[in-house]
Amino acid sequence: MTAYEIVKAAYPGIPDAILNQYADLLPAEASALNAEFAATDAIFFPAYRASVTNLRMPGTAFRYLHPSADQRMYAMNAAFTLLNPQNANDKITANLQAAFWASDTIVLRSPPPHSEGGESGTRYGTLSLTYDRRLFANPNLKLIGMKGFSIAPNQGRMYINQRYWALTTQSVTVEIQRAPYSGIESIKILNENGVSIDGVDYDRVSEFCTYVNAYKKFSTQVDAEKALLEQQAKSNVDAYRKQLNDQAAREYSDLQSKKIQLLITIDNEAKSAQRDYQNMLLTAQTLKQQIGGALGN
Repeated sequence: MTAYEIVKAAYPGIPDAILNQYADLLPAEASALNAEFAATDAIFFPAYRASVTNLRMPGTAFRYLHPSADQRMYAMNAAFTLLNPQNANDKITANLQAAFWASDTIVLRSPPPHSEGGESGTRYGTLSLTYDRRLFANPNLKLIGMKGFSIAPNQGRMYINQRYWALTTQSVTVEIQRAPYSGIESIKILNENGVSIDGVDYDRVSEFCTYVNAYKKFSTQVDAEKALLEQQAKSNVDAYRKQLNDQAAREYSDLQSKKIQLLITIDNEAKSAQRDYQNMLLTAQTLKQQIGGALGN
């Protein structure tokens, strides 16, 4: 099926003139409606998949040092932005916190591993993640690896079995749900996040997106009204059918009654005719006898 056929079948209420006007953008919507077509789309769906589905956040780590140590390597807060969200209504900043174990000091051993020393405890790092909620949702901070290093007070030579400030590095990553591709709407949202496709006119994308969204919004209302009208029509037909059936039943009953009355009348007339015939025979026989007797005399 072509992009036009797919979109036309999905949105039959959109005029052909509109679909023809935005023929170059129909593949963007068709890719969301038909998986087979999406596999052949060389422009819109691949751009979305490359920007969102396969997005990878670079490695981020929290670095803890005791307050008395040189704090230039200390980093218990990090910030990261997915793409470049510009829509203030849909731009979200989530503060994700992770707890991990850290030591204030460490004792050098030969051979490693080195041993912790001094105060240890749970530390909390916070990652601020900014993203567009129309593309991403439900971020979750995950710990993926921790290492401990010894830091000499003056960065000079360090000695075995000596205690030094500990630098604890906790690597983290973010797991986040990515929104499924939703056609021309996703292309519009991508552009609002700084992702542009070469050769695409985004003013026309916005216009076509308005037509599609309006149809999706009001088609539900139209379908509901259509279903209501169909139900009302069915109820009217059922009521009319019942009325006709009742009328037919009454007329049938009346005809049956008239038939019975007619049969009774016919039967009565037949019996009356039979009696008249019998009386006529008796009269004839009596007359015959009277005539015979008169002739005999």
